Amino acid sequence: MSTGFPTLLATRTLQATITRSKEQLTKAQAEFGAERASDIAERMNGDIGRVQRLEKMLSDLETRKASSTFLTIRADTTQNLLDDVRQQATNFSASSIQVNGGSNSALVSSQAVTARTGLEMAFSALNASVSGQSLFGGAATDVQPLGDMEAFREDIRAIVLAQPDAASALAAVETYMNDGSFDAAYYQGSSNDAPSVEIASGRRLNVDVRANDDSIKQVLAGFAIAAVADDPALSTQMGEDLISGANSKLIKGADAITGKQAEIGIMQSEIERLSTRYEAEKITLTTAIDDLVGVDEYEAATRITNMETQLEANYLLTARIANLSLTNYLR
Repeated sequence: MSTGFPTLLATRTLQATITRSKEQLTKAQAEFGAERASDIAERMNGDIGRVQRLEKMLSDLETRKASSTFLTIRADTTQNLLDDVRQQATNFSASSIQVNGGSNSALVSSQAVTARTGLEMAFSALNASVSGQSLFGGAATDVQPLGDMEAFREDIRAIVLAQPDAASALAAVETYMNDGSFDAAYYQGSSNDAPSVEIASGRRLNVDVRANDDSIKQVLAGFAIAAVADDPALSTQMGEDLISGANSKLIKGADAITGKQAEIGIMQSEIERLSTRYEAEKITLTTAIDDLVGVDEYEAATRITNMETQLEANYLLTARIANLSLTNYLR
């Protein structure tokens, strides 16, 4: 027995309706998840230029925000490491006061040990990196800025032991640190500035304190000189005089580092102001885009529920028609 043309037509009509409903449901679910219209051209009646311009502005803003975030991390880490180096130098200077005029070999030895620790810490800090990039090597962000610390200390020891008195030793070390010898032997970074980052239109910044900066070399030389002041080949008096001279270098270096930190602090303030502005601009742009192509979550959820209910009803109706056709066939 035939099921009849009307029944076949109704089934095909329902199947077409179900197909459309499934497509609409999929589209609605996608819009609910993305919280925006899936077909922007349809929503904007073909005029998508305004949305594209706003999205380009938002994309550019996100790029600058990412650059600002990277620069903030680099600046903050550099500040912290410089502070560690400066604090070590300051602490040593404070403790070395008791050595001056004391003619005490035990105190000289104690200060030499402290200086060796300070030198190790300084090398470690200056060879630190963030996000895979070294901080104190200028443009050479893929290498450790400073070479072997032990070898550097031994070079300073040789220079000191070759001199007849502390004054000559201090002068010789000063020459070594500034005539290019130190840079050639131990500075592995670049003489060029660290890469700059665009944080605003036409505004680029970089955080660039190199490990061969005069402020840093004063501290390294001060620690290295004090670290060898207890050498058995030196008299206690010469050891004391070396520590006194080293102390002067450390104080000078610490003061200069403070100046570098102040410069970075000014940059950090500028980045912070820009970051605050960018957050406000992001809210404005996001709101503008949402007003044009956004989807209200509650309305979208309600529409999905209604579509699911209608789809279930269509499935049920299709099943009933199929059962009715089978019953007619069996009669």
